[in-house]
Amino acid sequence: MPAIRIEASHKRVRSYLAGQLVADTFHPVLVWEGPHFPVYYLPADDIRAELVPAGRTKHSPTRGEGQILDVKLATATAPGAALRYPESPLEELRGLVGRINNTAEQVNTASTAARDIATRLLTASEAQSKE
Repeated sequence: MPAIRIEASHKRVRSYLAGQLVADTFHPVLVWEGPHFPVYYLPADDIRAELVPAGRTKHSPTRGEGQILDVKLATATAPGAALRYPESPLEELRGLVGRINNTAEQVNTASTAARDIATRLLTASEAQSKE
């Protein structure tokens, strides 16, 4: 089973859909699960769009059964752009919504942390190549 690391952050993270604000938070959580890139999870209270169950789920061996959600605004919808684990074995993830970011082409995430993430990934990559 892949290792998972959860990091609380105090960076501001905002997500947009069709130029409209979907989420705005100063309390994102960065979830690292190799071999995948890290993903921001945001407090559900900081989501400004409607989250509509898409009628599908996604299973993760570490996070549990995930509910796939459509992100809906008055003028645009991003099907399957959000994911939440309300009954996750990882208590830190239960009140959060994940994947409201650029993994869904229609939704873009802007963050002051983007440079930090790129630096961490580069540093981790360099460390592995030296081993």
